[in-house]
Amino acid sequence: MLFYLCRIFDDGKNIRMGTVRGVMMRKKVVRQSLSEQAYALIIDKIRKGELKPGDRINIEEFAKEIGVSRTPMREAVNRLIQNGFLESKLNVGPSVAEYNRKETMDLIETNTILNEEGLKLVFQNPISPKLKKKIREIVEKQKQFMEEGKEQDFYLYSMEFHYRLIEECSNEKLKKLAMDVQMQLGIWVYQYQEDEKIRQISLNEHQQLNILLQEEKKKEFLELLRRHNEKPLEFFKNINEDL
Repeated sequence: MLFYLCRIFDDGKNIRMGTVRGVMMRKKVVRQSLSEQAYALIIDKIRKGELKPGDRINIEEFAKEIGVSRTPMREAVNRLIQNGFLESKLNVGPSVAEYNRKETMDLIETNTILNEEGLKLVFQNPISPKLKKKIREIVEKQKQFMEEGKEQDFYLYSMEFHYRLIEECSNEKLKKLAMDVQMQLGIWVYQYQEDEKIRQISLNEHQQLNILLQEEKKKEFLELLRRHNEKPLEFFKNINEDL
């Protein structure tokens, strides 16, 4: 029985990358090319914090891990470099991108703008019960992991909070841009959230955003989300230029 890494759709909407067995499924699936699978593998490792800024990408080892040749892996790495997730250094090879302070602050500002514009489109219609339920569950999980001291799980759900909001956008071009920037920024979110006080502030604001979303107070939600997304600016202003 073969396993495929696919995009899984629910009611016509892309919801997650996943591994499926065989071809008989109730959900609609779209098989990915080998280079897309390799791309998704590296992105997933970056999102989970398994690959951190500066970590080298060994093309041969990653190709073996996913069971593909080096050609589609190189294609994936080249795309990741073009999209800003990886960088290529002379005599070193590809590695996870290391942004300087200015580049990181530019990412934060761009992320704030894209998130706000995407949600303005979402809020043109009533907020879906599905989104309300998902955000409520994510915040509950964050609170649980905060209490249990599970920093990695807290980080993953902190990022998932923002991914889920972006996924709701109906403009596919804007959604892709916003998701790419959010993922690039995610490389540094784990560093930002190393301080327990910052994790608590992040949780408090996510809880407040959840309440505003449930009550459909859209204007107040957008205002708080903007402040929330801009908050890391001060953190990165005060750290070493070389990060």
